[in-house]
Amino acid sequence: MVNENLLKAEIAKNGISMGQLAESLGMSRASMSMKIRNKRSFSLDEANAICKLLGICNCDEICRIFLN
Repeated sequence: MVNENLLKAEIAKNGISMGQLAESLGMSRASMSMKIRNKRSFSLDEANAICKLLGICNCDEICRIFLN
């Protein structure tokens, strides 16, 4: 499960919107929202892409966000 609050905080810290992040990953804002709210799951490739886009490279931080 995704830690919604931590992921949203990282998105905000990077100064981008969920819509921009979704577009970068080739998905709709609605799909991104559903995944952040744990209504659907992120694929491993999507999680890796999010980490790359947001500059998250610390293993502990990745686990706190994506393996909550």
